[in-house]
Amino acid sequence: MRMPRMRVTVRRMLLVVAAFALFFGAIRLLHDGYYEERIRILRQLEDVDGIANIEVSGFDDITYEVLAAQFEIAGREDAVIVIDEPDDGVVGDLEHLRIRRLGPWEFHQYSYGYLGAYSIITGKPVKSLGYNASIDIKSLGELEAKLPVKIRDVNDIVAHYDELVRFFATWPDETRWGILDMPSGTRLAYCRVAVSRSGPIPYPPQFPKAWLP
Repeated sequence: MRMPRMRVTVRRMLLVVAAFALFFGAIRLLHDGYYEERIRILRQLEDVDGIANIEVSGFDDITYEVLAAQFEIAGREDAVIVIDEPDDGVVGDLEHLRIRRLGPWEFHQYSYGYLGAYSIITGKPVKSLGYNASIDIKSLGELEAKLPVKIRDVNDIVAHYDELVRFFATWPDETRWGILDMPSGTRLAYCRVAVSRSGPIPYPPQFPKAWLP
């Protein structure tokens, strides 16, 4: 007995193609959604003139969380720039721009004040000590105003790289931390150190005793 032939019509072929397109489109959509932050930052950096060897690193969470973006001034392997936790991206009208490294310098900051810690007994906010291996040049007010040039985003850091390196050479180092009192009541201590320095920076002796836990 002869089996009936399956008729392959144009309509069926189009349905199969559409099904495959939907399947792979869904996979691509899930992938792009998961890595949205990484993809966005990479694309922004690829549009910045004069940089090379771009690296964006992070960790897997509910979505991929970016911890740092690193790149070099094109043709200058020693001119490395590292942006810390670029949640807002690296170009455009940014609220935060945290610099971890700029060429020969790395940055460190301690904060003391109401930083989001609460008493487990009363549930009320309590002062605490925080540390960052970077400085935020977009939200520190007076600190931003001390810079020799106006920094809007990464494009300005690249354009004024040499000037900024010279400027930070005059900045407080770990032997004489700069102190800044914010209008919010938070006190900041900041410094730059040479990249070759190894090991953690201890609490500097000039910190007020009230800063210590």
